[in-house]
Amino acid sequence: MLIVFGARFVCSMTSEAGFVYNSDGRRDPFVPLIGVAGVRVANGAGGIASLDNVTLQGIIISPSGDKSVILNGEIMKEGDSLGGLTVITINDNKVTVKLGKETHDLRLYE
Repeated sequence: MLIVFGARFVCSMTSEAGFVYNSDGRRDPFVPLIGVAGVRVANGAGGIASLDNVTLQGIIISPSGDKSVILNGEIMKEGDSLGGLTVITINDNKVTVKLGKETHDLRLYE
């Protein structure tokens, strides 16, 4: 069981220790119910040219305290890189990423 945004979701673990969310026909918990100004959703992390192409969709905290982040639909851990973007640190409501030579803080909207 995982705690995401203070809610509990039952997820199964794959053999590669990744997370799989089985929606069983329910809505995706990482998609806002109403629009959020300034939030853009880009699919995949392959074409990240600027911070405008990055969307923080969620932070996952496992029962053991391991943290992962969902950026542009990709589940990443600290140290993971994709499309020129590297995840530096993951906190409860903030993720620090490196894009090029600059670091940036991404915060979950409330």
